[in-house]
Amino acid sequence: MKFFKDVFKFYLRSSIHVSLAVISLIWATCYFLNKIPGKELSIFIFSSTIATYNFIKYGVEAHKYLIVSNRYQRGIQLFSFVNLVLAFLYIGYLNKASILLLLIVAVLIGIYTIPVYPRIKNLRNYGIPKVLLVALVWTLITTVLPFLQYGIAWGWDSYIAITQRFILILVLMVPFEIRDLNVDLPELRTIPQRIGELATKGLGYFLAFVYFLLTFLKDQLHPSELLSKGFLLFMLVIALALTRKRQSGYFASFWVEGLPILWLGMIWLLETF
Repeated sequence: MKFFKDVFKFYLRSSIHVSLAVISLIWATCYFLNKIPGKELSIFIFSSTIATYNFIKYGVEAHKYLIVSNRYQRGIQLFSFVNLVLAFLYIGYLNKASILLLLIVAVLIGIYTIPVYPRIKNLRNYGIPKVLLVALVWTLITTVLPFLQYGIAWGWDSYIAITQRFILILVLMVPFEIRDLNVDLPELRTIPQRIGELATKGLGYFLAFVYFLLTFLKDQLHPSELLSKGFLLFMLVIALALTRKRQSGYFASFWVEGLPILWLGMIWLLETF
C-alpha cells in the first residue's frame, strides 16, 4: 500500500497529472476540429509542461533547485530534466508560428514567475492578474497552438473556441482560489478575498453556464461537441458545489485538475459509440 501511495504522490507532485490535463484539452481541441493530434506535438507539450510546472513549483530560486539534498526532490529534479531534454528534442517538429507562440508563452511564464525588478513582485503575488495570466497561458497552449500547428483557418468558430477555453480555465481555477484562502496573504487581494467564498462560487456557476451557452453560437458543431460539453458543464457544477475553503488535499489538485481528462474520456466514448 505504501508503494502505491508513494507512486500517487510522485504522480501529482511531479506534475504528470497537470500535464495529462493539458494534453487532454489539446486533444479535445483537435477532435472538434476533426484533426488527429500528432505524436510530436503531444510529446513536446507533455514534457515541456512537466519541466515548466516543476520549475515554477520548485525552482524559482535556481540555486535551490540545482543543489538539493532531499532524495525525493532529487527524483523530481531528474524527472524534470529528462522531460526538458525530450521537449528540446521534439520542438523541432513544430512550425515557425507555433515556436513564435511558445516564445510569447515563455515570456508570460517569466512574468508570472520571476520578478522583473528587485522591488517589483512577480504576478504570482497579485490575485486577479495572476488568474487572468494563467487562463491566458493555458488558452494559448491548448487552443491557439493546435490552430497554428495544423494550419486551421481562423474564423468565427475559432474565436468562440478560444473564448470558451479561457472561460473554462477560469472556472477550473475557482476551487484552487477558494482553497488558497487558508494560506493567501490579505494583500494578495484574490477574488475570494475581495468578494467572499459564496460570491466566488456564484461567479464560477455563471461562467460555467456562459461557457456552455457559447457553444450554440458556433456555425459548425462537431457531432459529439454539444453532449460532451453538457457533460463537462455538469461536472463543473458538481465541482463548484463541493468546493469548500477547507477541502481535502486532493480535491483541487487531483479531482478538479482531472476534469479535462474525464472530459476527453467522455469525448472518446461518444466517438466510439
